Amino acid sequence: MKENSLKNLKPFQKGNKNSKGRPKGSLNRSTLIKQWLKIKIESENPFTNKIENLTLEDLIVLGMIEGAKKGSKPCADFLFDAKYGKQTTPLEVDLDIVSVDWEILSREFDKSNALFSQNSVAKKPNKP
Repeated sequence: MKENSLKNLKPFQKGNKNSKGRPKGSLNRSTLIKQWLKIKIESENPFTNKIENLTLEDLIVLGMIEGAKKGSKPCADFLFDAKYGKQTTPLEVDLDIVSVDWEILSREFDKSNALFSQNSVAKKPNKP
C-alpha cells in the first residue's frame, strides 16, 4: 500500500448521521418470512385431491415434491438436502479398485426399471 493512501484513512464515526437505520420494533426478514409461511389457504391437496387448509409452507413443499416427481433435479436436491442434510465433503471414488460385472448390473437395472414402470402408472381418480 502506498504511504499517501494510509494518511487518508480515518476511523469510522459512531452512528450514521444521514440514516436512522431500521425503525425500532420493525421485523427482520426472517421473522416476516416465517409469518407469511404460516398463513393458511384453502387449497386442493395434490396427493389426496381433497380441499384442505394448507399453509403456504405446505403448498411450497408439495410443489417441490410435484416438481421432483416430474424430474426436476433442483427440486429433488432441495428435498433430499432437507431430509438428509447437505453433503459437505465431496465424494471421491477410486475406480481402479472397483470391479463391476456389467452383465449383472444391466440385468438388475432392467428388473428394477420394469418394477418402477409398473408401480408408477398409478391413476388419479377422475374429478367430477
